Amino acid sequence: MRIGGVAAMSGVLLQSGTRWTSSLPAQMTSQLHELAEVSVAAVLGNGVAVGALSEIGPKARVGDGTLVDRYVHVGEGVEVGNGVVLRRGSCVYEGTKIGSESSVYQNAILGNIPQDKKYRGEPTRTEIGQNSILREGAIVERGTVQGGGVTKVGSNVLVMSGVYVGHDCTIGDGCVIGNRTSLAGHCELQDGVTVGGHATLVQHLTLGTESMVGAQSLLQRDVIPHTLVSGSPARLRGLNIRRLRKNMDRRDLWVAIAGFNFIFKNGPLPRGFSLSAGSTESFRSLASRAEALMRAVPTHSSHRLRTVLSQISEFLIHPSRIGAYSGTGKSFS
Repeated sequence: MRIGGVAAMSGVLLQSGTRWTSSLPAQMTSQLHELAEVSVAAVLGNGVAVGALSEIGPKARVGDGTLVDRYVHVGEGVEVGNGVVLRRGSCVYEGTKIGSESSVYQNAILGNIPQDKKYRGEPTRTEIGQNSILREGAIVERGTVQGGGVTKVGSNVLVMSGVYVGHDCTIGDGCVIGNRTSLAGHCELQDGVTVGGHATLVQHLTLGTESMVGAQSLLQRDVIPHTLVSGSPARLRGLNIRRLRKNMDRRDLWVAIAGFNFIFKNGPLPRGFSLSAGSTESFRSLASRAEALMRAVPTHSSHRLRTVLSQISEFLIHPSRIGAYSGTGKSFS
């Protein structure tokens, strides 16, 4: 084992009552409980604390200032960044990488074998970004070869208690996933997505940027960026106004609503938007209306407004998004 870049033998740090004592030089500040099992091939940074009956496997790397609570399992080759907290009973299996300042709460399981009949023990991975929180009992499975080999959770993500994240899922930065939500394999949550508690997502779904899913919803098709869906089965309810209000002024918000109505409710183009002279398009599909809206956005529009409308339009135009929605208020099924 190496502590702070200096070779050391396991078991030299002892606990007396509830206080730590150490026979190491002063510059080596890591603390290991006498009942912790740390491989001689593991590498620990400065200021690492490892509690009783915890295990750190061979070739694992634990960054500076990380807390490994009691009864924690850190598997072979796991990479843990600086300032991470692994709370009591959490399990981090081989092939997992956790970014700095993240927290893994009690009984959470990261990088376990995927629930996929095709998996045959291939060396796949799980990646957690920086400053993310995985609460009690959360499960994030490792990837499969068929799905790209990695399950990813981005930075600044909150995964609440009891959430299940299946193999090969990708969760973007800034997402929030509510309690007891279940994500089947190969789902993609783009940046800023919010999913209410007890929701269920079937396989291979894409939830667009800053979209929101209501609690207890059943999702069977993709979710368009910046929109709100809810219900079982889920239905498109409109724009995610609550999120848009945070970083869009009132005028741009009204224009965004008008653009949404043009695509989904056959409304008129927003004021100030115009199509090319002589255009006689009939707009027989959502994709054609979305494409027309993109062309009609004035060049002087704010960057935020252009981004929101283009993300909605591009999502609908993309060939793989054909099944996303057929209109507001209509069931997926």
